[in-house]
Amino acid sequence: MLNHDLNDQFFRKLATLHTIILEISSKKNLSSASENLLNLLLDNLESVSGSIHLYSEDKLFLLSNRGKGCVNDDILISNDEEKRLISSQMPVEIKDLFLYPNIFKCVEKGQFNFTLLMPMVSGEYLVGAVFIGKKANIKGYSKDEKLVLAMICKQIAVIVHNSYLERELLKANNMKTDLYIRSITDPLTGLYHRAHMEFRLREDLKVSKRYGRPLSALMIEIDYFFQISEMNGSQLTYHLLQGVSKTVEKAIRIDVDLPARYSVDTIVVLLPETAAKGAMVLAERIRQRINNLHKTIDIENFPQISVSIGVASLEESDEKVEDIVAKLKEALEQAKNTGRNKVFLCAKSVEKKQKVFSTFEATAGMDSELLLANIENDNVIKADEDEIGRAGTAY
Repeated sequence: MLNHDLNDQFFRKLATLHTIILEISSKKNLSSASENLLNLLLDNLESVSGSIHLYSEDKLFLLSNRGKGCVNDDILISNDEEKRLISSQMPVEIKDLFLYPNIFKCVEKGQFNFTLLMPMVSGEYLVGAVFIGKKANIKGYSKDEKLVLAMICKQIAVIVHNSYLERELLKANNMKTDLYIRSITDPLTGLYHRAHMEFRLREDLKVSKRYGRPLSALMIEIDYFFQISEMNGSQLTYHLLQGVSKTVEKAIRIDVDLPARYSVDTIVVLLPETAAKGAMVLAERIRQRINNLHKTIDIENFPQISVSIGVASLEESDEKVEDIVAKLKEALEQAKNTGRNKVFLCAKSVEKKQKVFSTFEATAGMDSELLLANIENDNVIKADEDEIGRAGTAY
């Protein structure tokens, strides 16, 4: 019968330990689980009072307490006390409290009372402490009960410490990611900066040349930007740049296309897996939306603006980043020279339309008609027949 009772007690203690570990593991946050943990612990030990504390910055901070006479405040801990607590494998009894002067002073002043103090230690780190009050019956705590308390506090300490390390690692990774993003983006517009754009263009160029995939790009310049800036002041100019940048970002494919601030008033958009026709459609969409930006943006005295857009697509003769950029600049100049507020395809792309086109190229929009489709409100924009034979194609 005695052995049966001992087995029951043993399994009950194991079940309590298992429940406590599950509780703290599921939440990975001692603050949210502290009340349930304390209740489980005190019920298992048949104690009338107790408290759980976390250690930080030389203090034991109260998380949860139950019952009268238990610790109900934060406790300052000296370096010597911390070292002793870390080395404690078993609960500290009230008779040994003289080794912990700061805690002893609090007891002498009658601020709280307890019977056992069990540090929560993980490796060489003090994570916290558990204070246990008097037992409900006259008997004191047995050796087995003290051992169970030590085991439970050890498990809690390891889980809480691991959770803390995970949070710190995640925080460090987030900071690293944030620093990286800041290093490749323009602080005013939030777009990527020119150096990152050129790096990505170089990589996209390699992939497109190797696998024969289409690649296009846009160069967008705000018409009469510097005159607008002089007339309206720097603050409104900042809003203007941000408004144009947001408009471009909303028009492109997230995580596929890459928008970058190329210069003060110029944005470049890289369009992987996009042929000339698709690039022209997107450019026209962006041009129209920016024309209507003053109607949608909620800023007083926001001016009506327009943009000129140069479009270029990858061809067999293009070997370097400079080749694509040169074509973009050429197309942009043509758009500006023909009256601005236009979309213009690079001349070299048009000259090659005299050859016989494959089915893929015709499907991609590289045929001699070069139609634009699927623009907002189901508008279809066709090229002027008189412009097809010239040095470029303006829209």
